[in-house]
Amino acid sequence: MSDMRADVSGMLSGFDNAHQEMAAKTKGALGKFVSHIESEVSDMLGGFHRTHAEMATKTRKKSNAKFVSDMAGGVARMLNGFRSSRSAMSKSTKAERKQFTSNLKTEVAGLRQEVSSDLAGARDAWSGLSPKGRKAKDEAERRAKQQAELRARADAELRAREEAERKAMVHAEFRAKEEAEREKQEQPSGLAKKKEKK
Repeated sequence: MSDMRADVSGMLSGFDNAHQEMAAKTKGALGKFVSHIESEVSDMLGGFHRTHAEMATKTRKKSNAKFVSDMAGGVARMLNGFRSSRSAMSKSTKAERKQFTSNLKTEVAGLRQEVSSDLAGARDAWSGLSPKGRKAKDEAERRAKQQAELRARADAELRAREEAERKAMVHAEFRAKEEAEREKQEQPSGLAKKKEKK
């Protein structure tokens, strides 16, 4: 038992020593591995950033130059097209305006001539009336005036009648409202008198 205890104690002590040595070696190896990985990752990231920055600079210069060139060409083409369209439209509308003005002048001149002829004919017709024709004309005008006055008087009477009916209706509604309000005010006092009687 004593020998066995000594052997077990030695084994445990050797196991502890071996475990501590192995742990120390493993820890050192892991530290070196992690440090190496960090260094490689840092180098990779630095190279990536440098390459990305260089590529972005090159791409930006080329792309921007191409974009500006394309944009300038497109704007120049648009302006040239606009100028040519505007010039063609200006010529076309100028000719149309001239034609319209010419037609308008012709139509107005013809209309003026026609009105002038009508007025001259009317003056000749009125000046050539006989005394009987003038009397008939005056009678027709008097009857037309009389009929207009009768119509105006009838319209005035109708409006007066409608206004009177409207006022009577408003007055009746007002009286009905007053009556309803009076009944509403008298109703609580009637209920109070009934309660007093009870």
